[in-house]
Amino acid sequence: VGPFPWQVTNGATLLLMVSEGVIFIFVAFYLLKKVKHFSEVEFYLLIQVILWFMLICISNDNFGTDSRLRIVGWIPLMIIFVKYLSEGIVNRKLKKEK
Repeated sequence: VGPFPWQVTNGATLLLMVSEGVIFIFVAFYLLKKVKHFSEVEFYLLIQVILWFMLICISNDNFGTDSRLRIVGWIPLMIIFVKYLSEGIVNRKLKKEK
């Protein structure tokens, strides 16, 4: 999580905040709506992602390193997101065909 608005010092930091922030908020809200459908493995992956982001947030104050370390958390988060997003798309197409 971050950089926060009060941490923005230049255009690159602003771009990082806007691009990652909007995507993260969208993915987080979508997954929160689907959390009751998670398997045990997906739930553990989500916990791992949250802990990884918290660890980076607490222990790192360098935005460059921070953005590189967050990739490790984004990968499982996006795997879960794409799985449920694609299932939703397929379900909507099947409903339209009926």
